[in-house]
Amino acid sequence: MTDAEAPDRKELDRLVFFSDAVIAIAITLLALELPVPEHLTSDAAAWHSLADSGGAYLMFLISFLIIGGFWRAHHGLFRHVTHLSRGLLFRNLICLLGITLIPWASKVLNDADDTQPGPVIYATVLGGVGWAFLLLLNGVARDKLLADDTPPRMLREFRQRVGLPALVFTLSIPLAFLVSAKVCSLSWISLAVLMPVAAQLGRRHDRRRAASGLESA
Repeated sequence: MTDAEAPDRKELDRLVFFSDAVIAIAITLLALELPVPEHLTSDAAAWHSLADSGGAYLMFLISFLIIGGFWRAHHGLFRHVTHLSRGLLFRNLICLLGITLIPWASKVLNDADDTQPGPVIYATVLGGVGWAFLLLLNGVARDKLLADDTPPRMLREFRQRVGLPALVFTLSIPLAFLVSAKVCSLSWISLAVLMPVAAQLGRRHDRRRAASGLESA
C-alpha cells in the first residue's frame, strides 16, 4: 500500500466499522420487539400465547435474514472498494437510513392486524433499501472505486442478494390494494424459492464462464 492509498484505506475501514455497528443495532432492535408469552398461569396458556405470536416471530426471521443478506452484500462489496468519495459516503448513509427503519416497519406490520398500511410500509422500506444498495453499487462502479481484480462473481452476487428482495417487495405493494394485505405479505415467501434458484443459476453461469476461459480462476 502506498502512502497515498493509506488514508483512503483508513477512512474506508471507519466507514465499514460504522456500517457494521448500525446494522448490528438494527438486528438487536428487531429482537427487542419480539413479544413475550402472556398469561403464564399454566404451561398450556404459555404455549398458546407463544403460538398466537407466531406471526411476529416469522416476521422477525424474515427481517433478520433480509438484513443479513444486505450485510453480506455490503461486506462483499467493500472488500473490493479501494477509494473513498463523497458520493460513496452519501449513498452508504442512505442505505443505512433504510436499515434503521426496518425494525420500525416490522413493528408497524406486526401491529397492523391485516390492514393495508402494515405490509405496504414494510414492503416500501425493504424494497427501498434494496434499491438504495443497487444505487450504491452503481455509484461505486461509475466512480471507478473498485479494485481492478474485482471478480464479476462478486458483482453478480451483490445484485442477487439485494436486487431480488427489492423487486419482490416492490411488486408486492400493488397486491395490498388490488387483492388484500394478506396476499401482499404472503408473496414475500417467494423469496425462499427465488433466492436459492438464483444462486444456483449464478453458480452455473460462473462455471460456464470459467470453463470458457472468460474469468480467471
